[in-house]
Amino acid sequence: AAVTHGAGPPVSLVIINTPTPGIDPYGLAAAIKAQKGGERIAIVLLVGPSFHYHSARAKTAGIRGILDKPVADHHLLATLKKLLSLPL
Repeated sequence: AAVTHGAGPPVSLVIINTPTPGIDPYGLAAAIKAQKGGERIAIVLLVGPSFHYHSARAKTAGIRGILDKPVADHHLLATLKKLLSLPL
């Protein structure tokens, strides 16, 4: 749904849950960023302890950061506020 959001309201932030079966988080991020207006979308990966983060792939895909699971409410809110206030 995030890749075909064009008909809906503008999207500012996408959080990708990395263990979602059948989804390459880097590929999904790149597809989102490649859409018209996608360069303005901040993308964050939600990762578990078994996820192997590849910083070069993340940078190429336009990923802005990661959040480790489980995420405390206050940490999630602080991250959201920070990313939504940054100029993209």
